This record gives sequence, structure tokens and C-alpha cells, in this order.
Amino acid sequence: MKKGLKYFVIIIICCSVICLGVGVMKFNDKNNFTLEIVDESTIAPSALEKFYEDDDYEYYFSSVRSDSVYAVINGKEKYLVKDLLNNNSTKYNITISKLKDAGLKFYAVTK
Repeated sequence: MKKGLKYFVIIIICCSVICLGVGVMKFNDKNNFTLEIVDESTIAPSALEKFYEDDDYEYYFSSVRSDSVYAVINGKEKYLVKDLLNNNSTKYNITISKLKDAGLKFYAVTK
């Protein structure tokens, strides 16, 4: 193998490994976070309130409180749950199941 071609192959392999490493770190960063649910509602009227829906389910709170239930990401960033699910403007992969695992209480109704 010619000397120039040998160096070219080594450079390509090194660049590929670096790109793969950066990709893995980006993926982990997007999925590696803590969530805490904070409910700042006071006495709310008793009624089901839909706050999100996906292809299979509609999700409801047991009372009118979608403007007072927050998710705190990594102990710093605070967002309304309904905003995270309907229009996630963060770099994190927020799903209804991750919010449920963090303690969000809701009802799911099959469509």
C-alpha cells in the first residue's frame, strides 16, 4: 500500500471514530436527565381536563390544573407538562412514560 493512501485510510478511520463518539454523546445527553413533577395547583374544580394526546390515547388530569403542573429537568429547568408534551422546546427527549415514571398522575383514555 502506498504511503499516502495508508495515511488517508488512517485519517478516515480516526474521523469515523470521532464522529461516532460525538453522536453517542449527543444521544446520551438527550436521554440522560432527571425529572421531578411539581404540582403548584391549589384547590381546583373537579373535572377531567385533557392536557395531551398521541395516536392511541388522550391524557387527562383529574382536575383543572394543566397550567400549574410542571416538570423540573435536572433540578434547574422548569416547564409546564402540557408544553413539554405538545411543543418540546428543550434538547431532552420528554415522553409521557418518562413523566409517569417521575410521578405524574393522569388518566389515559383509548381513542
